[in-house]
Amino acid sequence: ETPLVEVSLQVKAGEIYAPNDNPVLASLTGSLLGEGTTKTPKAKFDEKVDSTGGSLFAGAGDELAFVSASMLSRDLDKAMSLVAEQ
Repeated sequence: ETPLVEVSLQVKAGEIYAPNDNPVLASLTGSLLGEGTTKTPKAKFDEKVDSTGGSLFAGAGDELAFVSASMLSRDLDKAMSLVAEQ
């Protein structure tokens, strides 16, 4: 049995909060969530996630934006750091 931890961050954001003059803003922003961060380029960020053997997903929907990670429990600190960076 492998002890896993899942971390999820959700915030009120999405299409319903987009300004009327730019209705695709939330969708565009959501698609950029998986493209690296201001600190770490995508390739290096993906390498950090891969080094844990886990996964990390980010995106936006109609009413929220989210980041979620699933990793071994021994990598909880790294999971929290990666979610916070995203």
